[in-house]
Amino acid sequence: LECPTSETLSKVAGEKNLLSQILRPIGWVKHLVDSTESLKCDQTTQFVVGAGGETDREILARTWRLYRDADMSRVYFSAFQPPEGKLWEGMTGIPLIREHRLYQADFLFRKYGFSFDEIPFAAEDNLSFDGDPKHLWAKANPDKFPVEINKAGKFELLRVPGIGSVSAGRIIKNRRTGRIRRLDDLKAMGVITGRASPYILVDGRKIKDGSENFQLLLW
Repeated sequence: LECPTSETLSKVAGEKNLLSQILRPIGWVKHLVDSTESLKCDQTTQFVVGAGGETDREILARTWRLYRDADMSRVYFSAFQPPEGKLWEGMTGIPLIREHRLYQADFLFRKYGFSFDEIPFAAEDNLSFDGDPKHLWAKANPDKFPVEINKAGKFELLRVPGIGSVSAGRIIKNRRTGRIRRLDDLKAMGVITGRASPYILVDGRKIKDGSENFQLLLW
């Protein structure tokens, strides 16, 4: 795809038409895969981040629609770094942290069940360099927390900073044989408890990571 909109694509590859040459063929491939039982095929695409002056909001809006409407398997991001030559004089490269934040937001779409409307954007419709989007979403939504680690469903667990898809599965599996009572139990399951502890209750208690002094909460 290179760029997410017709306007930004025209700055990078003016000879290309976003609808007829890129989006429509993506739809054809989806139709072929859906209508041909024996055809096993995945689609991927890539954005050259910042080459056309696009914002992260524009990139992720297109990414969200590709996953939702075109069954795109993966979207990749590559921070623009201008090559040598007169054509690129005066252009600066895009910080790699921007590429990294886009991958984190993309992971929220693919693995954590987030929608586009839940992605937190900072100034000028870009992702913040100061924190990963999942953590920033949690800080902006205090009404969603804390969640009880022994009762929360997988969708709720995946919203907790420091809990990933693997550790969420381990939590649910371990709850079948007994209650989780300590942060050390969560650490053994792969939870980053330093991030998770402000957002969870463990057996009805708010536990600060690194402390055995439990603050009992009404549950």
